[in-house]
Amino acid sequence: MSNFQQIKQKWQTFWRSERGKRLAKVINYALTTLILTLLIYQLWDIGWKEVLRNFPKTLWFYLLFLVLHFALPFTEVLIYRLSWKGLGFWQGFKAFTQKKILNTEVVSYSGEGYLYLWGKHHLKESNRHIFNVIKDNNIISAFSSTTMALMLLPLFVYFSDVPFLEVVQISESTLYMAVGVVLTVVLLALIFRKRIISMSLKTTLGVLGLYKLRIIFMNVVEALQWHLVMPDIVIGFWLVMLGTKIVVTRIPLLPNQELLFINACLIVASQMSMPIDKAMLAGMMLTTAALTKMLNFVLYLMFPIKRFKDEVTDDW
Repeated sequence: MSNFQQIKQKWQTFWRSERGKRLAKVINYALTTLILTLLIYQLWDIGWKEVLRNFPKTLWFYLLFLVLHFALPFTEVLIYRLSWKGLGFWQGFKAFTQKKILNTEVVSYSGEGYLYLWGKHHLKESNRHIFNVIKDNNIISAFSSTTMALMLLPLFVYFSDVPFLEVVQISESTLYMAVGVVLTVVLLALIFRKRIISMSLKTTLGVLGLYKLRIIFMNVVEALQWHLVMPDIVIGFWLVMLGTKIVVTRIPLLPNQELLFINACLIVASQMSMPIDKAMLAGMMLTTAALTKMLNFVLYLMFPIKRFKDEVTDDW
């Protein structure tokens, strides 16, 4: 056994032990407490009464919230059916809804662990194939988000009314260097695709196309949702918010990403030279976070997660 495999085995053994599980909980709670403390501090500065008075009043905000909430599990069923031939739509929709709940309410990628166990019990596929499909989809999804953020950067810099480089406090040369690094990584990923992705080229392109369409659709709908609540804000600000969300949601193993996103939004808003009603912005973002928590709770009761006896092992 190689040194890497020994280290990997020890790492997996530790995090499956009682001590590892307790440490994971402590880290989770510590990060959540830190994020909540920062958020409470910022909201205190704005004024709680102002924030609570400024929740969205338009019905369209709540209708678009439902569209966004269910878009993820709905599209994932369509995407995974390209590789899991026996996946039923309603069966898959319930599983991907629970995957979304776990990733949102517990910790990133805990939903993927659940999905692997669920697939072992409900799909007529080998454990290796189930694992590879989940792994490939996560890589392609991350690739889609990264390239989408890369495409948004020129829009931020050249077509936005928001001074993006000043907001993020980086020079133009640093921006070009970052873009070059990302392009190099993308090129290397394409060259060594067969060593990273187990899917065929045809399936990979189909999955990549669906992820791109989903990102575009969800970003457009979310920007529209925000615009309906605060129509006086220039579109450039919402582009910055979308870019911020793409970055935040790609930080692995981070609990309560929606709270971190609210913090990031308020920090960015405070750096803007344009007048922005931070109380209304905070009220809108907090409403989304609260509705997400409540809807996740209701969906958890509707589609309860079964307690599988077996654990994630290396049998693939």
